[in-house]
Amino acid sequence: MNDENKLEELFKKYNEEMKCHTSALSEEFQSRLSTVAEGVTMLNEKVDRIEQTQNLHTEILKSHTEKIDRIETTLDSRTEVDRSEFVELKQAVLAMS
Repeated sequence: MNDENKLEELFKKYNEEMKCHTSALSEEFQSRLSTVAEGVTMLNEKVDRIEQTQNLHTEILKSHTEKIDRIETTLDSRTEVDRSEFVELKQAVLAMS
């Protein structure tokens, strides 16, 4: 075997080894990328759930604010409130919390 053939064989072997190494690196990269993508999907779902909860809490607060406004209006329109009405109003306020 002459030097050219030996060199060609050496390059073929090196080329095959590089292909195997590159393929293994690519598979590992794909695996890690898939793991990151799954994590991003889970975080997006969690953010969506938090946003839904926040919207629900906002609606509840809005409802309580409206009830408080009605109570204030009722109280402002009266000059005196008897004890039973005070207890009812107090219970209504406590029920909102």
